[in-house]
Order: sequence, then C-alpha cells, then structure tokens
Amino acid sequence: MASPSRADRVTRPGLLVLDLDGTLLIGDDPALDHARELARLADLRIPGAGAQLVGRLEAFLAGDASLDAPDGYLAARNLALAAGLVESDITRAFLAHRARMAAGTVPFRAPDGVRGLLEEVRATAVRVAIVTNAPVDGLPAIVGALGLGGVVDRVVGDAGKPAGLPAVVADLGAGLGGREDFRHVFSIGDIWQNDLAPLVPGGATTALIDRHRTGVGAPTHRAETFDGLIPAVRAWAGLNPT
Repeated sequence: MASPSRADRVTRPGLLVLDLDGTLLIGDDPALDHARELARLADLRIPGAGAQLVGRLEAFLAGDASLDAPDGYLAARNLALAAGLVESDITRAFLAHRARMAAGTVPFRAPDGVRGLLEEVRATAVRVAIVTNAPVDGLPAIVGALGLGGVVDRVVGDAGKPAGLPAVVADLGAGLGGREDFRHVFSIGDIWQNDLAPLVPGGATTALIDRHRTGVGAPTHRAETFDGLIPAVRAWAGLNPT
C-alpha cells in the first residue's frame, strides 16, 4: 500500500496518545515492587498483612479473577486499602517505587516492535505523545530505559486522568482539531475509564489492552497485548497494516 500524500494527511488523524504503565511499559515486576513497598507499610499496622497482600497480587497477575481490577497497580491499591492503609500511604509507597524504577533497579520493558512502529508513524507526520498519571520526576529516565528516546514528541506526567485527559489531548493536538474534536486522535491504554472513555465523545479512535479479558468498555479495538494492536495503528496512520 502506498503511503498517503502530504495533502491527504491534512484530513487524517494526527495524534497518537499512549498510556505508559501496562501499555508501553510491561512486565509484572513494577506492580510487584509497588506491592512490596505497600506490604512493608501494611506490616507496621497489622503484622503479616504484607505477605498476604503480595501473595494475592501474585495470584492476580497469574490470572486469578477474584480481584476486580484492570491492572496490577490498581489491584495492589485495592489490597492496600483493605489492609488498612490510606491514600497518603499509597502515594508514599508509589513514589518510592517509581524512584527505584528511574534508578534502574526494577526490571521492565517495552513491547516488542514498538520503537519501529513509532518511527514509522512519526514519519507520516503523526505526533506521538505519552500521557500518564505517573509523576513527572523520573519519567525521562524510564522512557529512555524503554528505548523510546527520540521517537516520542511529548511526555506528559501527572496528567490527572480521567478528568484531565481531554484538556491534555486538546493541547497536544493543537492545530489538528477543535478543543472537543478528537477525530484526529488514536488513544491506546489498558484502563478504559482512564485512558480512553474521556475521548470517545469527541470521536477519538480507541484501543484497549485488555490483558485480563475483562470485556469492559466499548473501544474501537481491543487486544490482550500491545502487539495485537499494531496492525490497527499502522492502518490508522495510512501505513500498510501488514
């Protein structure tokens, strides 16, 4: 399939929005590291509660559907609240965990083929942005460790998803559409309510990475892994989907 002409691209979608954790950043070690930090705090309140928290998260990541959560981080959060921790504890544990990630002491990786895909997409004049609720501190190091340096136009942390997502995306797509017109946007994430649902009223194309086969939401595309969405992204960008 021939690449679209420059004139064609003026009317094509032009902003690819990517979540970070669970989307571009994969592997179970990050969620488990966060859970171990939460477990340490939980044990200060109830001795032995930490081991149960980590054990239940390990079971969730292995496929136990008894926990109602879309990803490991939210599962860990729910378990921490059940163990008596409060929001300030969870925030403190998360910041400590992210500092270890930025320092390179927690293993994680990007999906296979993602860098090549983003290089191709950007060559069609599509903008690529990472939008995450993770804190800004440490993000450059994490994105660099994923091997995505130079293939992402903007990285937005502390994005305030879901409520803050439309405004962030409108700013990122300035000049491509109106403030509430997201027909030029393709958004990919692993949490329907946070990453995708806020953009649907504006006409965005959406793709849900539904690792745990929840069936939640009504995305344009759905797959268990990022790899399963690559043909859809290529087709949207006017590239040969195969």
